[in-house]
Amino acid sequence: MTRPVQILIITLILPLLTIACAVSPQAGTMTVQSAPSPFPTASEVVHSQHHDAYFQFMLAVHDELSRNVDAAHEKYTLALESDPSSPYLHARLAAIYAGKKQEDRAIEHVDAALTQPEIDVVTRVLLADVLVKFGLRERAVKLYDTVIERDSANPDVFVKKGVLLLSLNELDAAKQALRRSIEIRPDLPIAYYHLGRVALGQDEPEHAIQYFERAISGKQDFLPAYLALAKVHEERGAISEAIGLYRTTLDTLPGPLPLLRSELIRLYLGEHSYEPALLLLKDILHEDPHNLEATLRVGLIYVEQKQFEKAAVRLQAVLSQRPNDVMVRDYLGLIFEQSEAYEKAIEQYQQVLTIDDQYLDTIFHLGHLYYRLKNFGESVPLLRKAVQLEPQRIDSYLVLALGLTRLERYHDAVGVLQRGIALDTGVPDLHYHLGIVHEKLDQADKLIAHMEKTINLDPTHSDALNYLGYYYVEHDIRLDEAMGLIKRAVSLQPDNGYYVDSLAWAHYKMGRTQEALVQLKRAITLVPDDPVIVQHLGKVYLTLGRRDEARKAWERSLELDPENQTLRDAYREHGLGLKEEGI
Repeated sequence: MTRPVQILIITLILPLLTIACAVSPQAGTMTVQSAPSPFPTASEVVHSQHHDAYFQFMLAVHDELSRNVDAAHEKYTLALESDPSSPYLHARLAAIYAGKKQEDRAIEHVDAALTQPEIDVVTRVLLADVLVKFGLRERAVKLYDTVIERDSANPDVFVKKGVLLLSLNELDAAKQALRRSIEIRPDLPIAYYHLGRVALGQDEPEHAIQYFERAISGKQDFLPAYLALAKVHEERGAISEAIGLYRTTLDTLPGPLPLLRSELIRLYLGEHSYEPALLLLKDILHEDPHNLEATLRVGLIYVEQKQFEKAAVRLQAVLSQRPNDVMVRDYLGLIFEQSEAYEKAIEQYQQVLTIDDQYLDTIFHLGHLYYRLKNFGESVPLLRKAVQLEPQRIDSYLVLALGLTRLERYHDAVGVLQRGIALDTGVPDLHYHLGIVHEKLDQADKLIAHMEKTINLDPTHSDALNYLGYYYVEHDIRLDEAMGLIKRAVSLQPDNGYYVDSLAWAHYKMGRTQEALVQLKRAITLVPDDPVIVQHLGKVYLTLGRRDEARKAWERSLELDPENQTLRDAYREHGLGLKEEGI
């Protein structure tokens, strides 16, 4: 082959053979790359006596440069027919088959190339890259070693070998290969980057930081190094440093950098820094107004900020393009529920179940909403279905039991709560509500046992402390213990009017009527319209001989609860009113 033809071939194949500098940050991920310099001469590609092979090879290279892979495939095949002993032609065909994910054909050409007696360095690297593509990493390492034997001054091959050993978790060997590459070329950013990854694998974050920073200093636009360095800061809990690095990188590097921007948004959201996250998302939407993921995230931020109208607008925009997106529609239902637009919430939930009647989150949300709206007949079947679909979901058992309790199906409620406890005995609320149901069934011992269990599991469970204490007070038993329990509840929630009422009633039962009056007046300022608290106030006034004030209190209690026949009878018995007065 003449010298001009050789130069032409080298010029054509040069772009195909340049080693890529940036390698994916994920361990074990390598792309099939062409070989590093020195490039093969024409005589290394095909043997000089095969003129047809020369011609077809040149055409194939041109087709590859034009991204016409099928045409290149055809011409490389024709070239190989003319020169079947050319390792490089086998290697190029192996690379093409690898690109098409045809492993058997690719490896067939790798094996054919390796049977040849003389294989140049470029071809060996290309063959090794194909082996890596299909996970044949041990074979690839051995092939890289043969390259190093022939060309020990090529840093790129040491980098390839180091990355491959890293993917095999052979960290010491990977470090050795990568260090060798920077001994040859001290300014090799890719080597420092992968040394940082090795350091992370060896639990040496400080060394990793140094390596990533060195990689960035050698290549200012080395995005994987920025991402890796920020991730190290994040994992060490230095969130502000990670955010600062992302922010600086965004301001410094050209282009939108979507991955980096996405990571920064994630960190802002994790820190509840919604405003800077919104600014970034709005930048994305300015560039691409139809970016539905950004639109959705903006909507969810508005939910966190309790700007429900804005949130609904964003989610409805997503649904206009993705009407069957059940997750987004479920979120929209939650937004309407949060803003107390209950009919709209129910409508969205029902649409979800029309699309997918097994969508668990919506089944639970709709069942829970019906419970909140006191529509227990609709709530219970949905919550039963939620339990059936995901038996491990504890909150479904809890809300189902509450619905059954409101329907006065106490034995059913006991069974549901016991099933929940069988799954996890350490959930305080399951024991708390089981105790309440046992009281409905007049099972005092079980009530007390489950309330005590609740308090043992969670000593700050103020509802259980108050409930058990008030139960003791109402039954005139263990009054000292009751007072202690109720005081603990009040200390946890000093402005809970119901707890303060319990405290007042405990004082009353213990004969401390004046203190009871003080606490009841405070309870009424906290909960003005509770008939039981007002009834207690009337009883205390009556005990103190303040009949007019007692009459007013009891009349107010009866206004709040006209069905309280017990109080109505007491009112008459104490001579506070006559039948003709309508009391």
